[in-house]
Amino acid sequence: MTKTILIFLAVATISFGQIEQGTYQLGGGFGFQTGSTGKGDSKTDITEWHISPQASFFLIDNFSVGLELAYRSSSSSSSISKEEMDRDLLYFGPIIQFFFPVNENVFSFLKASYSHSISDLSSKRELLYFDPTIGEPGYTLSQTKSSLSSDRYVIGGGLAMFMNEFVSIEPQVVFEMDRFVTKSELKSVIGSETHKIRFSNESNFLIFSVGVNYYIRKEIF
Repeated sequence: MTKTILIFLAVATISFGQIEQGTYQLGGGFGFQTGSTGKGDSKTDITEWHISPQASFFLIDNFSVGLELAYRSSSSSSSISKEEMDRDLLYFGPIIQFFFPVNENVFSFLKASYSHSISDLSSKRELLYFDPTIGEPGYTLSQTKSSLSSDRYVIGGGLAMFMNEFVSIEPQVVFEMDRFVTKSELKSVIGSETHKIRFSNESNFLIFSVGVNYYIRKEIF
């Protein structure tokens, strides 16, 4: 049975061709998502969009290395803390891809990438306090400026479906791991108190996206 599978894969590779050594790949993807976490009074609404152009070069048949530039913008608002936060991240780093022919026009692929980002954050937060002058609760506003560094690891795969010799549509599913370190300076509107905070956290996402890529086929002499 194992021999049969190996023979089939070998014949398929020969029959369906390759993405040749020396080919350039230009393209990327775009995504948008909106949603919320939590329930009732503790709900946080999140809106995010991203764009990720990339350029790769095939060192050998069906194997490429390249660079990916990813820009992500998100905003969130919390109903319980009255906090609003905007976050913009620009990632840059290497990417590798392995392609496997399925038929004459379709290739499956596996990909892995790493990228790093340094960015700025800004937020406004309303904090509940008791105002003795009026004898009832009120709100005060604080402002935060932060520096955020992030490491992003991506692994996944998809299909490259060629519309013609040069253009492919590529749906894919990837698992993304983000590791964040934030340094913040909190200033209160009331008084002159300033607090410096450093903390780290992480997030993991399973993401489905669709990209369009253009292949420049060039023979290496």
